[in-house]
Formats: sequence, structure tokens, C-alpha cells
Amino acid sequence: MSNRAIKLRESRHTNKETATILGVAPDTTSRWYSAYKKDGKKAIVVKKTGRPKNTGKTLSDKQEQRIIRQLIDTT
Repeated sequence: MSNRAIKLRESRHTNKETATILGVAPDTTSRWYSAYKKDGKKAIVVKKTGRPKNTGKTLSDKQEQRIIRQLIDTT
């Protein structure tokens, strides 16, 4: 999303317009653009969110398979 903000700002959209288009706070787009102007593309690297795959599972593999089978059978 920060990449889109940079493109919008570079195409002459105001900070407020950019924030409205992206659905974020104007302070956020301002921070992204300032970081970009200061440090270039490396300042706006997109970070992965959420937990890594297959970590913190609460179901056992057997439970997971049973639920999947039930979903397939009922849909």
C-alpha cells in the first residue's frame, strides 16, 4: 500500500487525497512519503504480517483433516 501512496503523491495527489483513496490516515501517508524522500525505495519495504505458516496451530493434523472432510461432505 505504501508503494501506491508514493505513486499517488508523485502524480500530484495531495497527502489528504492519497490518504482518502487508500483508506488510511493522512499522517500515515505523510510518514511513508517522508521516509521515501529521505531513504528511497528501501524505506518502504513491505513487511509480511501474521504468524508464519504452520506455527501456533490449535488443531492437531487429525482434527484438521476431520473438519476438512466434514466441510467437503456437507457442501
